Amino acid sequence: MKAKKNNSHFLFMLCIVSLITLSCDTLEKDSITDPVVEQFGYTNVVGTDYIIDVPKYNYSGIVNAVDLFDPETKVKASKISFKYLISVFFGEPTRSGIFMSQGNTGEAMIFSINIRTKVLYSDGRFTGFYYDYSPGVSTKDATWGWDTTGSPNWDKVFNNGNGVYATSTQAKDLFKAGFYLDALQILSINGISK
Repeated sequence: MKAKKNNSHFLFMLCIVSLITLSCDTLEKDSITDPVVEQFGYTNVVGTDYIIDVPKYNYSGIVNAVDLFDPETKVKASKISFKYLISVFFGEPTRSGIFMSQGNTGEAMIFSINIRTKVLYSDGRFTGFYYDYSPGVSTKDATWGWDTTGSPNWDKVFNNGNGVYATSTQAKDLFKAGFYLDALQILSINGISK
């Protein structure tokens, strides 16, 4: 009798573990689906420049896109670039970013921009998180904008692209693993979103 009871308990636990595993697999796949963002017209440049310094938690690089054109904002540029520095100072995250547009031939200049990039592990795998930023902009052609370094809370550094931020633990784990930014998305230009 005792053996039957143990077998029933074992089978019940096996079913519970299978259901939990199935739910986690589904959740994990759903959480890394790219969010739907209406696009401004541009082409991403593959193979960004970046520096990963895991021992110092210092991550920097430049993300580029070319052939930007948007009839609504009347902005046209041959190349746009976002230069970032994400680091840790006295145990807290710090970040800054500047923006440059080149070959501006549209009726309007870019005076504000909000961008999103994918956060990739150093081996190129997608982490499931994004990095949103509104960098300092210069209205002069081929001139970097300016920015001051800010320090967000750990749970406000990365997001899933759908309004949910990474937890403090998840953000700290990304800093420990090493990451870089790639795949530039434009969320808004001059206050206009798509």
